[in-house]
Order: sequence, then structure tokens, then C-alpha cells
Amino acid sequence: MGWDEVQEDAFEMIKMHLLPSEPLAALSEKNFLSAVEQTKLAIPGIVLKLADQLGPILQLRQEILRRFVAVKSPVVKEQRTLSDLRQLGEKVVVTKPSNPVLRELEVLLPEGFLRKISFARLPHLQRYLKALLLRGERAVNNPVKDLERARQVAPYVEALQRLESTPQRSAERLKKVEELRWMIEEFKVSLFAQELGTSIPISAKRLDQQLESIRMGPG
Repeated sequence: MGWDEVQEDAFEMIKMHLLPSEPLAALSEKNFLSAVEQTKLAIPGIVLKLADQLGPILQLRQEILRRFVAVKSPVVKEQRTLSDLRQLGEKVVVTKPSNPVLRELEVLLPEGFLRKISFARLPHLQRYLKALLLRGERAVNNPVKDLERARQVAPYVEALQRLESTPQRSAERLKKVEELRWMIEEFKVSLFAQELGTSIPISAKRLDQQLESIRMGPG
């Protein structure tokens, strides 16, 4: 991914954040003007807000790579700050692709992730990365416990992968699958870094209920 692509992805994220996510109740002049006014109010400072959110995410990404992933070449040049968005366009050559921390990092920050998540999700992404960092540190001291907790998460990750590989025919089902994705991340926080707290009440039972809701709902 090059710098131009990073800029395009950031612009797309801003557009998704600013423009109405749901269709207007009725295609009328009143509703249209109301949507325009709401968008205008949200524009001031949006670029700085995005940069402020991405800074900590980039810092956490670099810290995870520094601690747990062997790389062949420097990821950050000395003259750059960790909040420099150009870091998103730099290639990292990993020598241990089987590293579980790396796999989790790839799930959270895949290439083009700015197009794949909402602006509102960025603060949560910081917490998920902090949880991953703590998990990696604790796994070194107690790999057995880490494996036990990973086994609790595994069935839900596998279920999510199956759902994501199947075309979702309804918007409602697609939304529920997306909710399941973030519920799983919250579940990981509750297991591996409980002190960080979760944004919602979460448990294996709630994940089971969400899966059942997806299965029973429209396709």
C-alpha cells in the first residue's frame, strides 16, 4: 500500500463518517436539507480528529511489532513521528508469520482497514490493540493459560469466518455479522486484558445468542 492509497482510504473513512449511513426517511427537500446541515456541522476538525485517533493506533502497532515480531527492515524512520500516516503505507517483512500475535494484528489492522471500519470504531481499536499487547506479554510468562483462553475464543472466530465467507443477502444479516465481529474482539479483551474493560456486557452466552440470532434471521 502506497501513501496515495492511504490518503484515499482516509478520505473514504471521512466520507462514510460524514454522510448519512441510512437512507432518508423520505426523499424530500426538508430531509435533504437537514442531512446537509448535519454534515456541515460534523465537518470542522474532522481531519484532526482522524489524525488524533490514528496516532495511538500506529504507536501500538509499532510497539507490538517491536516486541513480538522479528522484522528484516526498520518500520519507522528516525525523522518520522509515530503519528505520521505514511507509516500505514510502509511494508513490513515478517520472518515468523505463524506468530499468533501477528495473526491477531493482521485481523485488527488488515491492509486498507480505514475503508473497512467506521470512524466511531477507532477508539475501540486502540483498546483491542492494547489488549493484544498485554496478551502477548502474558503469554510469554504463562503460555498454558493463554492457550486455554484462546480455545474459548476459537469456536466464535471460526463461526465468524464461515459467515464472512458466505454472501449475506440481507442488510440486517450483514449488520449482525459485523456486530458479531466486534463482540468477539470485546470477548478477547474480557479474557486476555480484563482490566481494560469492555464497551458492552460480553460473555460466551451472549456470543451464542448472537450466532443464533444470525442463523434464525433472514439470509
